[in-house]
Amino acid sequence: MNASQANQVYDVLQTCGAAADDRDAFVAYATRGAPQEWRFMGKLGFGGKFYFHDGRVHCYPEDETVERIEVMCAANAELTLLN
Repeated sequence: MNASQANQVYDVLQTCGAAADDRDAFVAYATRGAPQEWRFMGKLGFGGKFYFHDGRVHCYPEDETVERIEVMCAANAELTLLN
């Protein structure tokens, strides 16, 4: 993933409540080596993560609510358009 792609992903993560001041750290992590996952929490609670292997956001199943599922579905639809 290059810096432009990482910034596009982070734009989507911010719709899930990811902190604006974590963008630079995310871009640095996403553009080096083989990143695994990024915990951003936000609207998805402590388990709110972006997984690099599938390019999707998830939360802990036990923390799912109707609102969180809607947030994940919308974000994952946007992420799919980036690929």
